[in-house]
Amino acid sequence: MKKLLLLSFWTLLLLGCSSSRQISHAELVENAPDWVKQTPNHTGYYHGVGMAVKTNQGDFRERARQNALSELAAGISVQISSTSVLNQFDIDNISTEYFRDNIRMSAQQDLEGYELVENWENDHQYWVYYRLSRSRFEQIRQERQQSAVNQSMSKYEQARQFASQGQLAQALGFYVQAFEDVRDFLGEDLNANMDGEKKNYTTSLMTDYIQLLQSLEVVYPHNKLAIKPGARPGLAPVEVRVLDSDNRAVSGIPVDTRFSWRTGHRIENTTSANGSFYLNIYGLRPGSRNEEVVSQIRVQRIVEENTNDIVIRRMLTSMAQDLFVLPVEVITPAIYLSIESEEDLDFSGLKQDVTSLLRQDGFNVIRQQDYADLLMQFQVEVLNKRQHSNRFLVNLLADISVVDTNGKTLYSRTADNISGLGQTYEASLINAYQSLAGKMTISIYPQIINTLFFSDL
Repeated sequence: MKKLLLLSFWTLLLLGCSSSRQISHAELVENAPDWVKQTPNHTGYYHGVGMAVKTNQGDFRERARQNALSELAAGISVQISSTSVLNQFDIDNISTEYFRDNIRMSAQQDLEGYELVENWENDHQYWVYYRLSRSRFEQIRQERQQSAVNQSMSKYEQARQFASQGQLAQALGFYVQAFEDVRDFLGEDLNANMDGEKKNYTTSLMTDYIQLLQSLEVVYPHNKLAIKPGARPGLAPVEVRVLDSDNRAVSGIPVDTRFSWRTGHRIENTTSANGSFYLNIYGLRPGSRNEEVVSQIRVQRIVEENTNDIVIRRMLTSMAQDLFVLPVEVITPAIYLSIESEEDLDFSGLKQDVTSLLRQDGFNVIRQQDYADLLMQFQVEVLNKRQHSNRFLVNLLADISVVDTNGKTLYSRTADNISGLGQTYEASLINAYQSLAGKMTISIYPQIINTLFFSDL
């Protein structure tokens, strides 16, 4: 109240008066009732006194009313005890404080049962005084609390029924809705008769919800996945299942999956009627080591589909979630490089450059085709060769392909308009090989890598 009076005083000083002398606060309230000079302190009531300066801007009566109700609400201490549901479970401190603040704000917004005691005004100010019986407030709050618990318990029972039938996605949805019904009272001691005995309702609700989430397990078909990069077109999608604690398949569960070798990339799937979804494992490049596939139940989507309340969303998505990991063993692929032409040409320089690219990316470049996982072929053709003055000019065309062990073509491209210039025919060929190697480095090789490991083949 002292702060409010001080604010009013300085407001009047800033506004000024019609007379040449500024009026002091003591003069303004000289004939005011006692509740204006000092907020009442009767222990049986909560009190709120508000004031607004009379101006031509806005409704000063409504401003005074809102100020009085704000002071009234501030006097109602909504405490969250140390045994609160927030302190019993793994909810981060930031979300806990946010949750507490929002509960207090809700309590203030839901004020009812207050009464207007009196108002008073002078030429410059309008004052209003509200009060709320503490016993009346407690009665109203108990009625609202009981109504909220009854609504919540109805959804709680539906959640438990769906859970008993193995319909866990539906059960989780009803749990979220049950939280929303008692949102304003989660920090209080809510007791209810459950299973024939009196229990703390919020603790029971949160415990069952967390236990249901923890009963869900993402199950991979293998303990470890061995992958030879470059064989992606021959790798069948991996079937992943979500099972409950009774080993029953669970449908309708959203799952987030990420690959350790693809930073920032996330895949979201929802389990089908038989509790499964399929993962296409791709993007693994040669040279990778100790990779893993990591899946997690997407609680955020479950929560957001069942409540729009930002407090409940924040509370239920801030808890730590289990991670399900599938280790991936990367087997270095062996590749055989073949460069051929109808003419007897020396491709040692080109072969050396391409080999260097492959080895930098982790490929094992071998000399025996029978042991290769992939075959990279260059079929080079000299289109024309001509001499101009003392210089030779040649044009090359190169068919480039990558083939797997089954003879399936994984990549194919024709590189044309490749020319070379030199003082001898051999020098012009060397210059043309260098041009082809440059084109290989800049555009063709990146295309090969993208096609083998990242594109949807």
